[in-house]
Amino acid sequence: MDIFGIGSLDVEHQRELVRKHLMNLTTSYSDESDVFTEVLQNAIDAIALRDPIANPDGGNLTIVVGRRTDNAHYLYVQDDGVGMSEELVDRVFIPGYSFGKKHGKSIGYKGVGMSYIVAVSDHIAIRSVKEGLPTDRTILHTNDWVTDSEKPQPTVDDSFSAPQLVKGLADGITRGTGVYFEFHSGSDPKSLDNLVIVTDGIEKELRYWAGFLCAKTPLGLATSTLVQQSNPMKVQFIVDRGDDVVFEEPFIRDVYAPDQGKLGYPFPETVFVVGVDTNTIDSTPVSQHNLKHARRHQAVFHEWSGPEFIEEMVLDDDEKTLLLKHLHWVRGYLCYSTDVMKQVKKNMGTRGPAVRYGARLAVDGAPQGRPLDLSLTSDQGLDRQTHIVLGFSELELDTGRKFVSNEKILHAINKVNQRVVTKLKDYRWALKIKDRVPIETDLAEWIKSVDERAGNSSLPALFAALGATPPARVDPNDEQEVIALWTALVTTAELPGFAMKALSGYNRYDALATIGDDAMTPTGSLAAVSPDYAPKENAVLEFKVSFDSLISDFEAKVKIPSEVDVVVCWDCTDLNLRVGRLEPTYGKWKHARPFRAVSYIWHDDASSTHFNVISLKNVIAELLVAHALPGGLSALGVLENRDDAKLV
Repeated sequence: MDIFGIGSLDVEHQRELVRKHLMNLTTSYSDESDVFTEVLQNAIDAIALRDPIANPDGGNLTIVVGRRTDNAHYLYVQDDGVGMSEELVDRVFIPGYSFGKKHGKSIGYKGVGMSYIVAVSDHIAIRSVKEGLPTDRTILHTNDWVTDSEKPQPTVDDSFSAPQLVKGLADGITRGTGVYFEFHSGSDPKSLDNLVIVTDGIEKELRYWAGFLCAKTPLGLATSTLVQQSNPMKVQFIVDRGDDVVFEEPFIRDVYAPDQGKLGYPFPETVFVVGVDTNTIDSTPVSQHNLKHARRHQAVFHEWSGPEFIEEMVLDDDEKTLLLKHLHWVRGYLCYSTDVMKQVKKNMGTRGPAVRYGARLAVDGAPQGRPLDLSLTSDQGLDRQTHIVLGFSELELDTGRKFVSNEKILHAINKVNQRVVTKLKDYRWALKIKDRVPIETDLAEWIKSVDERAGNSSLPALFAALGATPPARVDPNDEQEVIALWTALVTTAELPGFAMKALSGYNRYDALATIGDDAMTPTGSLAAVSPDYAPKENAVLEFKVSFDSLISDFEAKVKIPSEVDVVVCWDCTDLNLRVGRLEPTYGKWKHARPFRAVSYIWHDDASSTHFNVISLKNVIAELLVAHALPGGLSALGVLENRDDAKLV
């Protein structure tokens, strides 16, 4: 009997089955960190498989993030692990073939990671050296073929095709493997310009990339604070911007402290160093609790050993057995408001919240990319103020690392999460009351944050070129600063055709303005391109720091899209929103700018309502270019690449 007709399939049908399997595999992964996760996991596993007696050191890892203006972004990861023979290199891409299982691993090694990496790539190269013998392979156009059966099949040759910097590193491999992955328009992410802040200088960008990967991939070793690393892994981190702009920095894989050369999982209290361990509160005499702790902390946190935590929980026998076998430690963090987690994100320099509320699994020390919702049954607000990390070993995850495969243990994890929140909630009396933070603390933090921001702003240079005093020496961080910058640009005549009529005085919208004929002219910087907008006497203006926040106002029906004429914001971080979409009209999209300085046009989901959006971040970049000031072209290029990557 020929089961499923496998024996009768010709080569063409077998090839189509593989193609469809790979296409399904790519949809099993959906997080922007998945490529990074799989490449780094393979490298770290290869180092772990070395003979510990012959190799007592923690191993060496090299990570290169290549961010290029022509969108040829890439990732290169090199290890000094066990290396692969030529036969193994040629088999490791086969779906279901597991390098780990060949070395005795039985949990979590499905043999799909390398298949996924190749399936979403149109250019991947690998060099592996085992016993002094190198094997090179370059595979091209795989994703083209996987997503479209009419495209030619992938090509493979016995070479290592990569940028010169990467080739130089790969040439130095005496044992181990180097994997080069080039991002493209069909991959996720397709651009590296919008994952971390890339405008604060290359040194800070490198730290931001290190933090992003520590939070989202196995690079961020997440272990109990009770376990000390005897021989930490050495990590050489490199950012390559092309045109000989390269910056590198050495780290060790330890406890998260990038400023001290250490990479580990970025627990919130190690990123934004506030809060107190509940042990400190408990060790304080009760008579001094109010004096030393009441309403004084921005966060509380604690770590429990797995067995200690499990013993005090109400679990059925199966749940208890599973947790005692797999759960080794639990670490919980509760902050007094969601603003604390926003500060964690800001300190890490990531575009999105790499460390966010919810529960994150750390399996065999490797943090998984997707946090689990807390599913609290009461005090729902706390699920936006709590971060939990669960330290497991030998836990089976599904393909794509989205969920725990065992539904029984997933149910037990939910119980653990609820118990962590309950235990931390007992210390809410020690947390500050929102909007009642001591003045001296707020003042010191405010001054420090402003000083840090002042070093990164382009406003002073621009206004010096205009012969005017800038409204502030920092880029806007709140609505008042947006209004001040807008007003300054109008009064310096950089935005002719706009005249403010009134600010405030109405409980729904922020301002009224006159948009005159000069705003419709097709000449000069920020000019209108295709005017289809008549001058207006009482144009309704709305000010925001980020355009995204306006969507919440629409959903709550406190503002009505059809009544808004212009939104003036500092930045538009995402074109694809919960409600509606943004169409770029600046830079290379200068084809539909209806009047001066419009950066985007917002359309509702039914395409029945639209209004104009002026993003001052875009305006500043264009003005820097217009006045031939340093940084203008690069700033505009970053915005164009970011928005191009978000267009669907």
